[in-house]
Amino acid sequence: MKILFTALDALQKIVNDKKSFSSAVKEACKGKVSEAARKDVTTVVGCALRHYLILEHRFLEVLKDENQYVLPCILATSNTLFAKKVSDGETEKFLRESIEKEDTLNNVLDLYHAFKDGEPLINKDLDPNCLEFLSYRYNTPFWIVRMWRKHYGYKDMRRILMANSKHFNNYGRINNEYIDEEKFERENKTFQKTQFDKFYLYTEKGKVKSSFQYLNKLVYVYPIVFDEIIKESDADSFRGIAAFANTPNALVSALSANLTSYFEMDFLIGKQQAYFETKQEKNLYNAKNVHLYEGPSSSGITCFSKKVHTFFVLPDSSKFFLLRNTPDYFIHFDQNSLDGLIQEQLQALEDSAEFVEDGGYLVYYVATNSEKENHGIIEKFLENHKEFSLQNEKRIFSFSEYDSTCYYAILRKAEK
Repeated sequence: MKILFTALDALQKIVNDKKSFSSAVKEACKGKVSEAARKDVTTVVGCALRHYLILEHRFLEVLKDENQYVLPCILATSNTLFAKKVSDGETEKFLRESIEKEDTLNNVLDLYHAFKDGEPLINKDLDPNCLEFLSYRYNTPFWIVRMWRKHYGYKDMRRILMANSKHFNNYGRINNEYIDEEKFERENKTFQKTQFDKFYLYTEKGKVKSSFQYLNKLVYVYPIVFDEIIKESDADSFRGIAAFANTPNALVSALSANLTSYFEMDFLIGKQQAYFETKQEKNLYNAKNVHLYEGPSSSGITCFSKKVHTFFVLPDSSKFFLLRNTPDYFIHFDQNSLDGLIQEQLQALEDSAEFVEDGGYLVYYVATNSEKENHGIIEKFLENHKEFSLQNEKRIFSFSEYDSTCYYAILRKAEK
């Protein structure tokens, strides 16, 4: 039962205190449970979050105004039905100790036992094809499901939801400066060749960035689509490259892989975490000619000494790709923050555009599927900047062969 109370502490930190999954579990477990028990706590909390929306809905119906008991109910039910790390007897005891009022406890136990006996989590009277059912089925907030249906149609909306219920594939792009492909394939059986040139699928559990191959610079890790973007934007450090980012990314890796680790670029970064990760990446690949600056997009005038041929803009976004592998993401994301994000994205484009030379390219990239942050941003920007034209744009969904969620647009500035 100690596992459930520790898991409840972690879940409260995630939901009430808005702490990240990893930091909440770490804080809740520190000095209280063994390493083995910590793994069980992680499983139980993750399972509760992956069934959060429907279990919250069902238990709030019986709790009425006593919402403070909803988290123990979610935790207990998800453990009994899915995680199975604590026995049913101990789980029921956990519920009895968590809920003080007898009437409330009886109502909760009635529903808990009904689920144990096979009652479906989602109400039987809901049409399996309706948006509300799909929201519960795929643990995605209703407003996001409705938005995707409006923007992309019912069929693609369902495909996005289905793809988001599967884990990401892990890819690594071979580093030809360190090893040739034939030798890499012969010596690294945990990587399988893919349809994408020089990209390999990592077949082991865990992240590629924890692998021997990454730590020894045999592979780069970045979104497959970056190769396409770099090629289409004609990026060449001899002609001039610069970038602004407000979110962690792997642009330095992608440019190193496509050009050379000696490529030159000025890189302005708006947020500390993104700056820290980019600095680590720069040091790993010894990209000495990448000059990092920290500050908002408006501070470009102090960082960029001249106009460049290709300018990459990677602002913060709603990051809906995180809905796939980060079960607590929708709990932390505030729908009302979208308008502020859109303003930041548009401002980043505005600030960066003045550093693009005539005939050069302005590249916009966000890891999300939200039309207001995708084509809507580009449309607004082009209304005020007739000197730019849209050369290409692409929406990439989680069900595509890229196995990722993102949008990019390549704008070209007219020659004078």
